[in-house]
Amino acid sequence: MVLTGPAPCVSCRSGYESSSGLGPRYDPFLPTFWPARVPNHVLTERDYLTVNKESGRPTEDQRADAFANRASWLRGLHGTPIDQLTQGVAEWYKFGIVEVRPYTVGDGRYPDRLQVESVPGFPLEGVSDTANLVAIHVDAATAAEDAAVLAAAGDVLSLTGLAAEEVTVGYFDKLDPFRRDRGEPA
Repeated sequence: MVLTGPAPCVSCRSGYESSSGLGPRYDPFLPTFWPARVPNHVLTERDYLTVNKESGRPTEDQRADAFANRASWLRGLHGTPIDQLTQGVAEWYKFGIVEVRPYTVGDGRYPDRLQVESVPGFPLEGVSDTANLVAIHVDAATAAEDAAVLAAAGDVLSLTGLAAEEVTVGYFDKLDPFRRDRGEPA
């Protein structure tokens, strides 16, 4: 889990409030403000190869699980949100590109064309598909107190069952609807 003090924005991450009342405050599976340009979740090359494999066939359950799995597109970024933003700008060329690939098995179980992430240039050994899945926004006063951020993070982890690597907790000023009231630019 990445804990942070003030951060300039939530970048490309999902920023819509979850209406469930439990779980992450911002739903990681809703599109962001860049849905046509930047994916949130992708079908990986590894999963595509499982779905599209004929020889040494995986079971139908394995193929269905691979097709249903989506990895966080930001999983290769590390550190605080500021570190991740800086890394994303400096290493933009390492992100996987979504490409259209054919489904060649011919059994009609999956679409004829699948959108698949090319293999990213970030080192992904030991990185789970769900790393950097959720960004949790806390108010500026809470973010200034490490103990309060830790408590908020603990609450989120216990309520959601998410793993620590899936969560980034901090103040994201672009998500603060009241910053204008404090004289800050929108």
